[in-house]
Amino acid sequence: MAKKGGWYLVILLAVITKLVDVCALFFLKLASEEAGTVQSSYELVWFGVLSSASSLLSFAYIIVAYFLCLIPASRRLHDRLSNGVLKSKFSFFDENAPGQILSRFTNDINKTDAQLNEGLIRIVMAVVMALAPIVVIVTASPFSILYLVPLGLLYKYVQDFYLSAYRQLRRLENVTREHIINAAEEMRTGVSVIRCFDQAFHFRQRARSAIDKHVFAWGPFLALTIWLDLRLQLLASLVTILSATLILSLDASSSTLGLVMNFVLQITTLFNNLVEVRAGLEADITSYERIRAYSENPSEEDDGAELEPPSDWPSNGSIVFGSYTAAYRPGGEPCLRSINLVIPGGEHIAVVGRTGAGKSSIVLALLRAMDKSCVQGSIRVDGLDISRLSLATMRRRIAFIPQEPVVVSGTLRENLDPLGEVDDSELRKALAACQVAELLGISISEDPLKYRISGTRSKLSAGQLQILALARAVAAGCKIIILDEATAAIDAKTAATVQQMLKLRFRECTMISVTHNMESTLANS
Repeated sequence: MAKKGGWYLVILLAVITKLVDVCALFFLKLASEEAGTVQSSYELVWFGVLSSASSLLSFAYIIVAYFLCLIPASRRLHDRLSNGVLKSKFSFFDENAPGQILSRFTNDINKTDAQLNEGLIRIVMAVVMALAPIVVIVTASPFSILYLVPLGLLYKYVQDFYLSAYRQLRRLENVTREHIINAAEEMRTGVSVIRCFDQAFHFRQRARSAIDKHVFAWGPFLALTIWLDLRLQLLASLVTILSATLILSLDASSSTLGLVMNFVLQITTLFNNLVEVRAGLEADITSYERIRAYSENPSEEDDGAELEPPSDWPSNGSIVFGSYTAAYRPGGEPCLRSINLVIPGGEHIAVVGRTGAGKSSIVLALLRAMDKSCVQGSIRVDGLDISRLSLATMRRRIAFIPQEPVVVSGTLRENLDPLGEVDDSELRKALAACQVAELLGISISEDPLKYRISGTRSKLSAGQLQILALARAVAAGCKIIILDEATAAIDAKTAATVQQMLKLRFRECTMISVTHNMESTLANS
């Protein structure tokens, strides 16, 4: 997901940086051998130049790694996660708790942006820096390979033993963290009900239990890290003793011995660092795997774009259900069974029933939110089978006003027409028709389209949200409008205002009102 050729340049910079660093130490060795001579002064100058160049190259390595590889990869990963979730089937949101989805966008994204990116930078440099001392030591003493190979295998054994437990503990830590997020989300969304029924103590205990489980998972995780540090320090001491014993037995100058011993001391630290970085990288890669699983979610089927409807479709607004049967899951109990229904264009009808009777299922069917494999029969709008139309096109031609309309942080224009397809004059007419400016207290001198609202919903009442949703439907100019309990959460006065606007602005439209309240149905008729 990085820019093309980015990682090749990063690896090349890492190799060049280490080569320059080794050359600098080599000139320092020559200067110590020729101490007191004019030549040693030149060699010290070269040492200073190469040391400075090594520092600059290290800085360039980090900059190039971030801007050519890591930042583009992070952006694409977040975009894929967003697209995967937003385009998922409706069943995905039933099967995954809000806390799980939030965890992907918070905890997992944070780990990939921070720990995983840092680990990738460190692993490349750690491999290059670990190989350089090995080459120097083996060149100075070929016999050192006799103990470096067994010790390398021992390092790998300790690392693999550690990783087998580390991965499981990290997954357990991620799962228990999700329970905390789920508990917080439940309390946030249900705070009024919790207070009403005096259940704060119960939910507080649930939150504490989730936190305790996370702490119990985090404790062994830290203990395992200490276990690894102890064994790596023991192996590092063994490498230092064996290397020092072998090199001191060589017939070499003091400067050569100093250079080699410098790399011996480096190799122990570098190998420890390499093991720790790889362990952390493999553990944090689980966050990437979880994000990738969500980004590869099966998207809503859009293989039915066989027909391109006319630009004014639907012009009449007639709807025909033909032996329509649907279920939420393949093989599941049908929520709608053999529906045969004809709704003439411009008709206002109500779907009334108790909770669970299938009212909302009819709305989902009209919006093609059911899996194609779970549907039998057909729904025709103005004679066109909606299963053969593009999802985006079909849904754009039908206005839907839910019980809790959605707003985004931005201007009124961005909320009324997110795709920028409607002229400003038409949008102003829609705002005036629904009296949005008066309702929101926008002054006459102010352009209502530039009025900013918050997506937090904290500044808009339920009634204001419904009026804004009505204005959105008016601006879209849809011939079919669906209302799902549109007046259930607002006061009687605002409900009367909404009903009056529906009568005036959608008199010639096909209106389907889903409700459990017969009084509101009669008021809209």
